[in-house]
Amino acid sequence: MLFSVPSLKTQIISMYQRLGFVESLQKWTNRVNIANLYTDIYDGKLWKTFPSSLDNPDTRFFTNETADSNLGIMINLDWFQPFNSSAYSSGVIYRVICNLPRDIRFKRKNMLYLGLLPGLEEVKLHKINHYLSPIVDELVEF
Repeated sequence: MLFSVPSLKTQIISMYQRLGFVESLQKWTNRVNIANLYTDIYDGKLWKTFPSSLDNPDTRFFTNETADSNLGIMINLDWFQPFNSSAYSSGVIYRVICNLPRDIRFKRKNMLYLGLLPGLEEVKLHKINHYLSPIVDELVEF
């Protein structure tokens, strides 16, 4: 079976060319944060303390100055049955950019498609890394 992996770089370049996309990436910097109230990923400790370098853990990856260039990307895997009359199951691996506001983050035009998993059934847990490997390789290169 074939497993095609669409280009992450091409998809992101296309997004950055859309009118208003960069401004959407920066909206999280103007949020009003209520103490001890977690309403989005931006409120969490990881977002606030993630280092920009392992050599200098005091620097921050997510800052107001880098809001449109340092992207927080969440990888998701979801299974679905495309046919009503059979037990055939397909999976899709996709990414969303967490810098985007929650109300547009999961819209189709803002998702990064990584691959459609072939097969008659869900991929077994011990085999999923074979599908994730080329995706991780491209992310590391990117």
